[in-house]
Parts: sequence; C-alpha cells; structure tokens
Amino acid sequence: MSRAVTIPVGVIIARETAAHTWDDVRWRPVDILLDAPFAEWREVRRGQGFVHYHAATLPLELDYRQVTAYRVNLANGVPSVYVGIQQHPAGGTEMPILVRSVSASPFEAQGYRSGYQMVERVPMPAQLVARVESFIADHGHAAPCAKFSRRREMGADMGFSLDSFKSFGGNVIHGK
Repeated sequence: MSRAVTIPVGVIIARETAAHTWDDVRWRPVDILLDAPFAEWREVRRGQGFVHYHAATLPLELDYRQVTAYRVNLANGVPSVYVGIQQHPAGGTEMPILVRSVSASPFEAQGYRSGYQMVERVPMPAQLVARVESFIADHGHAAPCAKFSRRREMGADMGFSLDSFKSFGGNVIHGK
C-alpha cells in the first residue's frame, strides 16, 4: 500500500463579466475534472456572460500525513478542493491567471495564502470524495501505541541511577 496517491485533476477557470467600476472581467476557479488529460487554456463551455476554460491539469497528492486534514475537509459541509492561483506576472496577457496548486487539505491551503497565491475553494466532485474517503480508510489508522515502561534505573543509559541521585541527597518520590 502506497503512502501517497497522485490524481491528475483539471482546473476549470471561469471568465465572467463583472459589473464593477474597476474590472469588467472576473477570473475564478469553478470546477474540477477528475483524471483529466493535460490541457492548457482549452475552452470547454460558453454562455451568457461567461466562458469556462480547462486552464491546467495538476497533480492532487493525497499523503498519509494529511489524513486528519482530509477528514476535516469532508466534515466541513461541502468537501472542497483548494486551488491556488495568482495573476500572471506578464500582466496584460490574454489569460491573466496562473493555476499554481491544488490540494484536498485545508491546512495545506492555509500555507498557500501566506505566499503570492490566492486560494479559492471549489466543490469536490463525488468521485473524488469517494477516493479521498477510501484513502482515509486505508491510511487513517493510528500507529500502534508503544507503552513506555519505566525502569527502576532511570538514567542508567546516561551513566547515573536513582542510587547515585540519592547519594547527593536527592529525595525520590514514588507515585502509585
């Protein structure tokens, strides 16, 4: 059983007309395609006031160390994929948004916000929810707890013992 699973996901970005004083267009992620082929800014849908593009295909990695975060994501109402985007550094390009990252972990997404990225939540497709639940079931078991046994000779590995502690006038309190 692998400790990480990588799923290629396509990010759909919408270009929407906006009735705003400063901007006439709004760009935002609106959908996720599961097991998507590679694509870069391919138009997939057009309607009144919007155009949807398959902007990028990125790897969504599920890691066993993030199982708690995935549980939180699935328990918070609408399971989501967190998409990290940023404005294109070239400025006036036709497609002014770069898709930088995708994650199923809300904790990881918080880290994206500290950098140059904006993070948007996109509803997770039902098939991806099933895969995440399966991953949690396979990897969500806590490691067995190894009970630490106290030794009468505490510190013996460091060259001293309780007896040497007592010889310096130390009081030893034994609990029940």
